[in-house]
Amino acid sequence: MKTAALSITNQTPRGLSRRQFIGRTAAGLAAYTIVPRHCLAGSGPTSPNEKIRIATVGAGGQAGWNINELEKTGQVEFVALCDVDTERAGKNLTRFPHAKVFRDFRRM
Repeated sequence: MKTAALSITNQTPRGLSRRQFIGRTAAGLAAYTIVPRHCLAGSGPTSPNEKIRIATVGAGGQAGWNINELEKTGQVEFVALCDVDTERAGKNLTRFPHAKVFRDFRRM
């Protein structure tokens, strides 16, 4: 008398196991959440929710150069600028009308 060996597998009739299904689903969700919106939906203006809000101590000299470089990215919004020397930093202090201006970093 022969008995047929039963094999228990976690595969569906199409050959996809539960682990493969979960792995592929997780990979798809990870790609959707990690890849930036402009790669999936095309380029467009950066949403205010995707911008980095920055408050900076120093707005002239080297800090002024840093501010210019950050602004070129279009990914930042300056919310506060602080500098003791308002004459040297004057141009950057007036370029961002929505940013609050401070002379003392402790008050900022």
